[in-house]
Amino acid sequence: MRNDRGFTILEILVTAMIFSVFIIAIGTTYPTTSLVGKSGRHVASATRLAEEKMEEISARGFAYVTPAAFAGSESFTQGGATFTRTVTVTPCAADSNPPCKGNANLIRVAVRVQWSDASSPTVRNISLTTIIHRFFYQFS
Repeated sequence: MRNDRGFTILEILVTAMIFSVFIIAIGTTYPTTSLVGKSGRHVASATRLAEEKMEEISARGFAYVTPAAFAGSESFTQGGATFTRTVTVTPCAADSNPPCKGNANLIRVAVRVQWSDASSPTVRNISLTTIIHRFFYQFS
């Protein structure tokens, strides 16, 4: 008669080996998924910084948007990364490329956010560009 009241040492070793292979496989993917998540947070932060500046510029209007008003850049540190935000203002009167085509009533505004972090030597960037129009009101 056979006694089935427990596991043999061989069954326990095979189970432990399968479990350890599974844990090692999970453990080796963790650093990669962690970096991908961190990279996604940095992209979201850079996009938010660019959108905030673009909203500020749009709210102020045509007269506020001059190249002199946006000389230099701003730096921010968030989540282990240093972000640098730069605004470039190009009056369309001096630009013959579409959509400007020399129109003095248009201004091209570009907001660029660059960043790098300790985990990657690559400098990444996000750019947003818009055209601001000078409106003329005609009263009758």
